Amino acid sequence: GWRKYAHQFRDKPASYLTSFAILHELTAIVPLPLVYYFLDYTQLNIPVPEDAITEGNRVISKMRTKYGYEPLDPNSRVMFNMVASYAVVKAILPLRIAASVAMTP
Repeated sequence: GWRKYAHQFRDKPASYLTSFAILHELTAIVPLPLVYYFLDYTQLNIPVPEDAITEGNRVISKMRTKYGYEPLDPNSRVMFNMVASYAVVKAILPLRIAASVAMTP
């Protein structure tokens, strides 16, 4: 049962914590582009006030032009999809922790 894992953890805690930390970060980084491209590909229309998207794009466009990039189209959903992807990854934190614990050798 679980006592075998507890005994192994007691013998090598640094190894287990390092493995867990790496797996935890991978479970955060890998889903980001997957969720983003899913939202972009399906053009899933999550109801958000258009003013919020326009205002958000205005702020991001200002920052982008400051650093030499082209501004975003005021109705672009790129930034919204990025924010939604981040929120989804944060929302599945309990699943990510459980998966990281399960995958830790």
